[in-house]
Amino acid sequence: MPYTFRVTLKDGSQKIVNSAVFPEINGHRAYLSFTDKHLPKSNPNRTIKIYPSDTQYIDLLSDDSLSIMNGQPTDSCWLFAVIEGKVKAFSYLPETEGFARYSLIAFQVGDQPIQPWDPRAFETTLKTDDKAYRYFLKKEYYDAILKFDATH
Repeated sequence: MPYTFRVTLKDGSQKIVNSAVFPEINGHRAYLSFTDKHLPKSNPNRTIKIYPSDTQYIDLLSDDSLSIMNGQPTDSCWLFAVIEGKVKAFSYLPETEGFARYSLIAFQVGDQPIQPWDPRAFETTLKTDDKAYRYFLKKEYYDAILKFDATH
């Protein structure tokens, strides 16, 4: 699915990029694809890949060019906070519905460091909330986090 991003590169310059978040299978990392239409089609630099390591951050933009969600670069992808609350959940896709349920890759409890997604590590946090823990036991992690955040 293509998105519109404002990409802030390491040098501080910005580009508006319409791209999906692509997986690079061999490198185990994500990238955006940018086509510079000012360059002729014969120019090999017309289409370039932008990797997380090339950026300071990226912003998902709304139709009226307002920032909806920020993506922080890691070594392999951008982290998008798809749930904000006592527990933050991060995805490699800037989606708060649908994809986010299946693309959780990291979480953060309070001001603790961001941790890679691991249900066993996360279970301790949810055990204190019966309703959230029921969702967790059904492997409905996204809903478990939402339930937990609603009551804490």
